[in-house]
Amino acid sequence: MTSKKIKEASLELIAERGYCQTTLSLIAERVGIKKPSIYSHFQSKEDIFFSILEDETKNLNIYIENIYYDIKKYELEEMLYLIIYKFAEYFNNNMTLAKFWSLVMYFPPYSLEQEFKFDITKYKIYECIYRNIKEKTKNKKLDEEKMKNIMHSYEVILRGILTMIIYDSDFTIEKIDQIIKVYFNGIKNELTENLS
Repeated sequence: MTSKKIKEASLELIAERGYCQTTLSLIAERVGIKKPSIYSHFQSKEDIFFSILEDETKNLNIYIENIYYDIKKYELEEMLYLIIYKFAEYFNNNMTLAKFWSLVMYFPPYSLEQEFKFDITKYKIYECIYRNIKEKTKNKKLDEEKMKNIMHSYEVILRGILTMIIYDSDFTIEKIDQIIKVYFNGIKNELTENLS
């Protein structure tokens, strides 16, 4: 139970202060234990961080997989909209996680950057989008270059929404509808050209 509390406190502190400003002393204080007690559960701050990253990557990947199955019944445009909306909803409902993932994506601790496995989650998002587009277009041959452009544009919009959720107090999840209408005009054009 204490290791779970240590990870929860660490996640909150990292989201609030950043990785470098989060110390084992602060973690111990937040949990209500002495600093040496942490070593009964984790070898170092890095060990705690990677344990959190592994847990949250797994949680996000499960969420993405569930999105894939939940949206299969919808038409292409609504399905593409729901991928964005559900991604935004995931982070909008948990600001601590939003800030943690923002740190992981944009400001990874320099000393740990090479050890990150974030590409696994990125691949899951791409796979979810690609599989759905392929199924909805009835497996017609899709131009790989255009599909890459669609995937990259999705990544840009997802990262942008995450950033807006965290840093723009005027941004609401309801604004996603307006953003997506503009975005989909471009996607529709790409897919129409791609399938004609």
